[in-house]
Amino acid sequence: SAVWEGVVCYDDRRITEIDLHARDVKFTLGEGLGELTSLVWLSLWGSGLHGTMPRALGSMTFLQTVEVDTTELSGTIPPITAHSLTHVHAYNTRLSGSIPREISSLTGLESVMVSETYISGTLPEDIGRLLSLAELDVHGSALSGSLPRALGEMSALQCLSISNTHFNGHLPSTMEGMASLWSLTADQTDISGTLVDALT
Repeated sequence: SAVWEGVVCYDDRRITEIDLHARDVKFTLGEGLGELTSLVWLSLWGSGLHGTMPRALGSMTFLQTVEVDTTELSGTIPPITAHSLTHVHAYNTRLSGSIPREISSLTGLESVMVSETYISGTLPEDIGRLLSLAELDVHGSALSGSLPRALGEMSALQCLSISNTHFNGHLPSTMEGMASLWSLTADQTDISGTLVDALT
């Protein structure tokens, strides 16, 4: 494979990885990103990234990891149909809007971190379809409403952080038998329930 600074290519022509993390250079992402049809890994955390997420990012066939956390990225998360995605880290950004409903169909997701953002709305009711998701961190966001009962169906979920949000109501009873869950933070919310008392 060919290697340039921050870019990895396969067969000297197909870009598979872009790693520009912690680069103090201002830049934006354009729709042309979608032309990198072999891209697997996009790591831009802690960089000078600003502007919005291009819609093309949500439909890149082979994309597995997106790390855009701790940047000036703003706007909304585009509809996501990239079923290869395993990691979406967009915390500590200026992202707003809601979590795309399509996210529940991305059954290969293992980690979603959108904490410390302006993202609002509710968690998808069918989020229980994410049977590979081990980490869900939305603390410090503007998410609200009640927690969906389907959370209890997420058999791989280990860490759930919903502190400092606008969630309310009772913790779903379906979560009480979750053997995989070892970390639940729900302080500074209006959520109640025995599992919250035990793990916070």
